[in-house]
Amino acid sequence: MNFFRDRDANSDVFDDPKNDPTAASPSTSPRKKQKFDIGPPGNSTLDTADDDAALASLRKRMAGPSSAKAGLAKDQDEINKIIYEVSKGSKFFENERKKDAQTTERINALLARRDQKLLQVPPGSNEWLSIERKIEDLATRLENSRDLSRTILHTDIDMFYAAVELARDPSLKGKCFGVGSGVLVTASYEARKYGARSGMATFVAKALCPHLIVVKNDMQSYVEASQKVMAVFEQYDENLAKASLDEAYLDITEYIEQHGGTIDQIVQQLRDQVRSETQLTVSVGIAPNTMLAKISSDRNKPDGQFRVQPDRKAIVDFMRDLPCRKIPGIGRVNERILESLGVSTCGEIWNKRVELWLALDGKIEWLIKAHLGIGNTVVEPSKREERKSVGREHTFNPTADTQALLDLLKESAQRVEQDLERLDFKGKTITLVAKKDNYQRFSRARTSTRLVHRAEELYDITSSLLLQEIEREGALSLRLIGVRVTHLVDLRGAAAGEERLRKLFQTRQSNGEAQGEEAAQVRPRKTAHEWQQEEERQLALAIKQSLEGNGDPFQEVHDLSQDDATTQVREASPTIALALSKSDEAGPSAPLPSSNAAAQCPICIKPIQGSNDQLNAHIDACLNQSQLDPPSRASPQPPPSHRADSASAPKKKRGPLDSFVRRSNK
Repeated sequence: MNFFRDRDANSDVFDDPKNDPTAASPSTSPRKKQKFDIGPPGNSTLDTADDDAALASLRKRMAGPSSAKAGLAKDQDEINKIIYEVSKGSKFFENERKKDAQTTERINALLARRDQKLLQVPPGSNEWLSIERKIEDLATRLENSRDLSRTILHTDIDMFYAAVELARDPSLKGKCFGVGSGVLVTASYEARKYGARSGMATFVAKALCPHLIVVKNDMQSYVEASQKVMAVFEQYDENLAKASLDEAYLDITEYIEQHGGTIDQIVQQLRDQVRSETQLTVSVGIAPNTMLAKISSDRNKPDGQFRVQPDRKAIVDFMRDLPCRKIPGIGRVNERILESLGVSTCGEIWNKRVELWLALDGKIEWLIKAHLGIGNTVVEPSKREERKSVGREHTFNPTADTQALLDLLKESAQRVEQDLERLDFKGKTITLVAKKDNYQRFSRARTSTRLVHRAEELYDITSSLLLQEIEREGALSLRLIGVRVTHLVDLRGAAAGEERLRKLFQTRQSNGEAQGEEAAQVRPRKTAHEWQQEEERQLALAIKQSLEGNGDPFQEVHDLSQDDATTQVREASPTIALALSKSDEAGPSAPLPSSNAAAQCPICIKPIQGSNDQLNAHIDACLNQSQLDPPSRASPQPPPSHRADSASAPKKKRGPLDSFVRRSNK
């Protein structure tokens, strides 16, 4: 089969700047346009070489991001030609051509900047040697951070979606089939030999493999199958990091220490367990870090395992001839940029380290790490705070029907609400995402003043954004539409904060209750009789201090409820309490008065003999008698001798009980 380039069919196609992917942007100044010219005007040989390079670049780009997946045919160039011819003239083709032209312009600017710096920093100059020393210091620092102590796995379920469909329909075994609708999500290994792979349009896949069987995808079945496999993985590392439905990272260092056995035996055991429990096969990469494990899992696909030994020399040798495209994070654009700088393999990174430093403004640490084979050694589940958005999209045949687009948008909003409720998130920024029929994506966003998660609110905002876009641009023919929520707020985090506050208050309350219970145990609640005795004790103490002339009879009574031995005796009877007070004044050797000792009445100043009840009855009688006496009646005068004694004796200080008695006598 012969394949013709589009310039062979139309020799003027690349003469039009609009169609030339290497042409400068219309906004580029004439000086910059001249800088990008490779040869003098009219040099048809160089122009043809440029066209060939641009065509090869475009063909490689159209191969897609999954062109390096395991199981694909070896003759990738032949596949690229078929994809190019089948896609030519379509809107997808024009969109890819435009993007490739933008990448070419970016590369030209990058090379121009590098060449300008090379004029200032020629090889062998002091500046050149200084940059080399900086890079060597960087490599030394990275080398010192190398950790070879962990055993990390990258597990990849073989042709996952196709394998699930094969388990449901064994008749597909050995046949070329793909899973998807419009775009394939995966292809069987038989179909991959013809070039069909994930992310490829169905019509392109059928052009590569005419007898391809397309099976409609069933996401619920894939989720259930993934959960079964992950349950097996969790037996080896409960803190595994799930990368997708069919990929995960595990750190089995502790598992090996606890259960024994060699690393290869444990990995083989894991793969056998997955096969027996789920009827699926898994390929495993084994290495000291996640980057090497990811690369290794692709080495022995399908249903195999590959190990990179935890040795520096073995790792550097492994990376030396590895294509840069195999490094996670290096896609087709970065691959083109590195190739334009003379770097195709990881080993060439070190050879071109100074040029890379100059071209990339010194930001080459990630490349040096790739060259050395140094990656992340921490495996842990993704953290909720790392989630940036929650969204849903619908892909469909291109349509300009506004009502149909609104219906799809409403369905997306409903699914986003379900996801937000399931994940316990709300958000402030709502984004309309869409892709035109020419594969050009665009988005429009609006930020709310409050948290949003209801489908009605999501739909109201995104539908208004869509209608505004239609009003501004005219009728829109879209092939994808969706809703995305960003600036998320974690409701579980907020609930956790509220729970912590609630527990804090409960703890303080329980502590207070416990202290109250302890106090109640130390000081039991008094009965009515005990309170009466307490009042009698206080009255007797007040009488005593009033007779002695103390200003405040309660000043020295700090806690009347302390049940010490003396207090218990005092509580037995105010009479005894008064006697004890007298004995305290007399000294420890003074004898206790007998129970029939006389006590002086504070009203009539008469000695009263008898019990406590008799003393109280006498005081009450004196108080009542003083209230019954008429105000004009003169108080009885004491005998002359008593008056003389009173005059000669120092004046006694009055107490509060005296004031009480005086008020009672009025």
